[in-house]
Amino acid sequence: ILLIEALKLRASKNDALVMLGDGPLLHKCKELAADVDNIFLPGEKSNVSEYLSVADCFLSASKAEGLPNAVLEALACGLPILLSDIPSHREILARSREVGEIFSVGNLTSLNQAIENLEITSDRRAAAGLLAKESFSAEAMSHAYQTLYRQQVAMMSQRAGSKQ
Repeated sequence: ILLIEALKLRASKNDALVMLGDGPLLHKCKELAADVDNIFLPGEKSNVSEYLSVADCFLSASKAEGLPNAVLEALACGLPILLSDIPSHREILARSREVGEIFSVGNLTSLNQAIENLEITSDRRAAAGLLAKESFSAEAMSHAYQTLYRQQVAMMSQRAGSKQ
């Protein structure tokens, strides 16, 4: 709803919003966007990567998330990101501030300012793709888990050795 409100305020700009999915707020979102030509709500789609491939950036106004797969998919497609200020989004942006901007949860003014501030450049797109590959790919995650497991085994071995 916040994203729709933001785009409605930007009617004079050359922006468009495409929201995929069919969650419980879809009907309300369609009502809010009914009179706006630059907001599209096609519902659930299986070809999300096709939509991401033609996007300029990715926005998430989530109030809570675990590890947000949609954000990771957008990064893997080289999209700069605009994210609400929640722990999981801060974790992603802490790895590379170059990939996007953050805005206050539920704050329309903060979101619009982040939209205005976001520069979509080839460097930012490259940084997004690189972050996805180096920090969140299957290989990167596997290495991170292996390191964690080794640390845990070493700690357990030290504890066992100190008890003898």
